Amino acid sequence: EAINRMLYEAAVQGETVVRLKGGDPFVLGRGGEELEYLERRFVAVEIVPGITSALAAAADFGIPLTRRGMSRGVEIKTGHEDCPDVRPGACETAAYYMAASRLAELGQELIREGFDPGMPAAVVEKASLPERRCRVTTVGSLHHGQAEAPALVLVGETVRFASRKPTLLYTGLSPYRFRGPERLVHYPLIQKVRKRASDSRERGPGMIEVLPQARIDLGGFDGVVFTHELAVQQFLDIWGSLPDLVYATSRAVWRRLRRESGPFSIVCAFCIKSQAGQTRGAGRNYCRSRG
Repeated sequence: EAINRMLYEAAVQGETVVRLKGGDPFVLGRGGEELEYLERRFVAVEIVPGITSALAAAADFGIPLTRRGMSRGVEIKTGHEDCPDVRPGACETAAYYMAASRLAELGQELIREGFDPGMPAAVVEKASLPERRCRVTTVGSLHHGQAEAPALVLVGETVRFASRKPTLLYTGLSPYRFRGPERLVHYPLIQKVRKRASDSRERGPGMIEVLPQARIDLGGFDGVVFTHELAVQQFLDIWGSLPDLVYATSRAVWRRLRRESGPFSIVCAFCIKSQAGQTRGAGRNYCRSRG
């Protein structure tokens, strides 16, 4: 009610109000309640659809919510409160939102209502965000381990197909320049700055500067891609040390990384020419370990 009043009061004062929500506002997001409240008071509202968490989580970890012969539908429910109606649907995948604090209770309720304790289940934290995580388990083992909100639980046979691509943190300007089988999460630590007339002697066209970023959890990443020496220093300023695996996309970055000590490996993701002048492939064929 307090949020509804805030939206209304700002609207009647002539403000353009943007109500941001994660996922889709009409899927367990109270969007319908807010829409009704405002329309009853003659406030015009425009709804912008979003991608709901179940779809994002499934796409992140390769879990098909529907599949011929296994799952012909999806049930979306809240896992935040008691769920008296949790009977297993015939050939369906179930998604339980806001379940981080009730994993043990949810598992017990599912078993009590007829779910097989061995039914596959996936606990997905922070779907679609850089720090996303997925723990594949079973209904009977949901009580093992904890989850950090926001988290949802996917239950069904199709969870067996859950997979995880190696994920790299890309610190450069454009991730489209880096080709490989890995999944890239764009987290730029540098930015391109246009030359200004007032300091033309100090800046060249397209000069690169560091881009301030907040520290995130790197536990879900398999490596970090660096495209510029400044990004290396910015990373060290934020995290203090390099991860186990780093990718250098240029010789300059490779030389900068070699100045650091620690138990990490450097993968050269650029062309290396032999003494005969022949190119030895498009990178990733040369690795230097540091100890």
